[in-house]
Amino acid sequence: YSFYQSLHAELSDFNVTDNLPELRLAFHAAPWMAIKGTYAFDYVLVGGDAYSYSHILSPSAVFTVWKGITAALEYTYRTNHFMNSDLFASNSDRTGFNNTVGVTCSVPVGSYGSVKVGYAYDSEKTREDFWDYTGNKVLAGLQVNLPYQLYLDLYGEYLTKNYGGLFPSTTDRREDIAKTASISFTKILSDTFSLSAGQLYRRNKSNSDLFDYNRAISSLFINARF
Repeated sequence: YSFYQSLHAELSDFNVTDNLPELRLAFHAAPWMAIKGTYAFDYVLVGGDAYSYSHILSPSAVFTVWKGITAALEYTYRTNHFMNSDLFASNSDRTGFNNTVGVTCSVPVGSYGSVKVGYAYDSEKTREDFWDYTGNKVLAGLQVNLPYQLYLDLYGEYLTKNYGGLFPSTTDRREDIAKTASISFTKILSDTFSLSAGQLYRRNKSNSDLFDYNRAISSLFINARF
C-alpha cells in the first residue's frame, strides 16, 4: 500500500492525496524466467475533492539472459475514471483507458551497482480526441552501491506524445516532448526503515503554451517495509 500527500504553502486547492493498494504475484516458471502480475487501484483527491480513480492490470515476464543480466517484458492496461469538480469542471472528458508495452534491460556491474535501459510505447483513448495520444519513451538509470549502506540512483527519460485532436482554442494538434532527470540518495537505517532524499527536474516542451512548463521537485521520504 502506498500513500502520497503533497502540501502547498499557498495553492492548497492543488494538494494531492493518492492512495494506491497493490496486489503482486510472482512465480518462477523456469530457472531463467519469472512470471509476474500486478493489480492496483489508484484513488486520487485534489484539494480534498475526488479527482480520479484507476484500475491497473500489469502482467510481465522477466528473463535472466546471462550472468545476472535480465530483460523484462511488461504490458499494462489501465482504466481511468476522472470526476468533475468546481476546480476541474470538464475533468471527466479524460475518462478512458491506456495500453502500454515496454521492455527494460538491467545489467549488474559487479558489486558496484547496476545499469538499466528501456523503451515503452503507450496509447491513450479518452472521451475527447484532444486527450488521446500515442507516446514513445526511452529511459536509462544507474544505481551505485556506496559505503555505509548508501545507494545513489540516477535516472533520465525522454518522452514524446502526439495528440489526436485539437485542444479547444488551439489551431495545431498538441505535440509534447518531456525530458526528466532525477538523482536520489538512500540510506538503509535498519531491516525495516530507510531514508531517501532526491531532486527531480522535468521540462515539458509543447507546441501549446497551455502545456509548456518546467518543474523541479525536492523530496524526502521515510520508507518502511514490513
